[in-house]
Amino acid sequence: MPSTQRLRNQHGADRTSPTAAAARRRRLSADQARQLADLLRHQMLGGAFPDGALPHESALCADYQASRNTVRQALDLLRAEGPSLLTRRKVPGSPLGQM
Repeated sequence: MPSTQRLRNQHGADRTSPTAAAARRRRLSADQARQLADLLRHQMLGGAFPDGALPHESALCADYQASRNTVRQALDLLRAEGPSLLTRRKVPGSPLGQM
């Protein structure tokens, strides 16, 4: 019976278990969110959003070809850096903080 930690495919190469593959996908998603947060931070500090608000999540998803969860994680990372960078409100768009 194959081990739950590692499985071998027909060529004998190691293949990780479904649990390990899910953990790898979560790490990849977190890395994508960090990369998107870094990109958005750079753009915000560079004045790429002159109206003082980021586009809606759906627009960010389309612009950066990212999933909604990845965009939300990136925005959460920016909000965690403090209200001087990004705040949240209940209307479309995320206003930039006072820099």
